[in-house]
Amino acid sequence: MSHPSFLPTLNRAPSPCRAAFLAIQALVVCVILAVGVDSRATVAWEETDSASELELTDPLIVLESLDDGPTLGSGANSIALYASIILLVVLTTIAVATFMAWLKARLNLRRLEGIRKQLVVWGRNRAHSPNTLHPVPVLGPEALGWNIVLEHWMRDQGQHDGRGIGLPGEVQENIDRLVEDLPDGFAVAAADGSVSLINTPLQVLLREFQLSSSADTPKGEREASEQEVVSADLEDQILADVAAELASLASDKKLLAQRPTVDVIEGQGPAAGRFLRVARHPRWDQKTREFLGTIWQVRDITQQKLAEKMRDEFLDSATHELRTPLANIKAYAETLALADVLAVEQQKEFCNTINAEATRLARLIDDLLSISSMEVGSLSVNCQRTEVDRMLREVVQRVKPSMDKKNQKFHVFIEEKIPEMKLDKDKFSTVLVNLLGNASKYTPEEGNVTLRARVIEQALLIDVEDTGLGIAPEELPRVFEKFFRSHDPRVQSENGTGLGLSLTQELVRLHGGQLTVRSQLNQGSCFTIRMPL
Repeated sequence: MSHPSFLPTLNRAPSPCRAAFLAIQALVVCVILAVGVDSRATVAWEETDSASELELTDPLIVLESLDDGPTLGSGANSIALYASIILLVVLTTIAVATFMAWLKARLNLRRLEGIRKQLVVWGRNRAHSPNTLHPVPVLGPEALGWNIVLEHWMRDQGQHDGRGIGLPGEVQENIDRLVEDLPDGFAVAAADGSVSLINTPLQVLLREFQLSSSADTPKGEREASEQEVVSADLEDQILADVAAELASLASDKKLLAQRPTVDVIEGQGPAAGRFLRVARHPRWDQKTREFLGTIWQVRDITQQKLAEKMRDEFLDSATHELRTPLANIKAYAETLALADVLAVEQQKEFCNTINAEATRLARLIDDLLSISSMEVGSLSVNCQRTEVDRMLREVVQRVKPSMDKKNQKFHVFIEEKIPEMKLDKDKFSTVLVNLLGNASKYTPEEGNVTLRARVIEQALLIDVEDTGLGIAPEELPRVFEKFFRSHDPRVQSENGTGLGLSLTQELVRLHGGQLTVRSQLNQGSCFTIRMPL
């Protein structure tokens, strides 16, 4: 394995032993030089003394002369000592400089040690995950250069292998957190279908829809397969396990790679009634136009599909509700045009019918306008002091004729001395008319409808009870949804838009009250309004 050219030079940095050896060598040289200087000074003195030795015959003079010798020798020794000190200082400086050079080289080596280790690992195994390469702290130009080169290499590598490469540090954590927090399922797949990224919402969706293809699988095996969802092929999970028709489409990789696709998948078996929107976005190399892989986006659109279905049913019902009174009004108006052949009683009956149909039409239009205001948040109430018992009796007079036509028994129990309350009289009357109208509509002939008003624990309770069709337990939580109507054929046979109860609940809420319901199928229902005093 080859290394960058600057790495081997670091190994030639002087070691502590070598620096110590150089210092000892310098001291030895210094001693040798000092001894040499001292010897040369002694020899020079002896030669000078020999020249006068013949003339000095007196022993005393000789002794004196010998006594003068050390003085001359001492001067020579001093010169040698000074020279040794100077040399020692010079050599010590050289040793210190050498040690500082070694220390600096050592620090540089430590700085580049992280880079060197990464290169060693990468050189031994080129198939190693690119995540083993990472930036290093910028302590010098070499580290900065390494980080820049690594950034470019990781970007190029990511474009060529079709997989995302994790970014280091806080950036990668933020990206991971963002992907996990997405409400939709999200995944990235390479050109061969292998998954490089999949978030938790998608895993949950896949596990739920796997039930449709694993209903006959033993529980233990099914749980084990759910744990392997991340490692399984993404196309097999989303397409083959969810819908056979899209799985066949996915088999044509060339077709899918040409353009983005969006498909709606309906669950099968236990997942029946569930819908997934699967969007597929191909990824391309910007330079070579090579197909790199796919970005998958999966969304559960079950609620959206239900809303669309209810909207379509509402449009059908609203069309019928608008057409029927208009047709009746037109027919009776045309008949009244022949007033000369009609008796006065017939004319009066026809006029009453026209008025009733016009009122019905106006009520439907008012409901539509109220729902529109509720959607934009502009629906409001104008509360004034209201005599509750009087308002209740006025409502009874409005709805009683329709009950009399069906021979229904209408029971009214209004507690005496109900205190006045701040209410929007018109809108609260609409609430009561809607509840009593529904009770009469879905109660067979000669059935019972009861209105009960009483004060309990500083609250006004108003019950509207009937002995009608009742509501199925699975449909009870949805009775206040906009456009919802029961799938019971007996309910579908009656006219309705599915707006009345939704609007009624919102009006009660705006008054500060609460609307609840309890019901049993084929036994009847009871709607209760609770208003704080």
